[in-house]
Amino acid sequence: MGKFEQHLGQLGEITLDGEKYVLKPLNIEDLPDFFMMAKHFGNIKSDNPEEITQNLNEEGLKILSSIIDRVLARSYPEEPEEQRKEFGMRYFEPLMAKIMEMNTQYLSDPKKSIIKKIKDGQNKVNSG
Repeated sequence: MGKFEQHLGQLGEITLDGEKYVLKPLNIEDLPDFFMMAKHFGNIKSDNPEEITQNLNEEGLKILSSIIDRVLARSYPEEPEEQRKEFGMRYFEPLMAKIMEMNTQYLSDPKKSIIKKIKDGQNKVNSG
């Protein structure tokens, strides 16, 4: 075990259409985009994932889609790029919620509230 390993982000497990996937967390190279994404979410008052994505501007959507694609590429590097991008599009909302959840465990409480809002909205959609 490396010196930093115990402090690293946890892998995230997500089930999509009955199949489990394990996602790798973001790294330091993703920090600027991650905080830009959090900034975009901070301006949205809804907790419904569909409304959240509808209220993101073009820049916010580009940042979010780039983050989702990077996480999928790191997690499943053997998958063809075209299939990875289609998968990211199909499961955009649950992937967004999971990536935000798994990469915010060490954030301050105000930033965590943004993530909670997204996750609560995702749970409403999944249960309804």
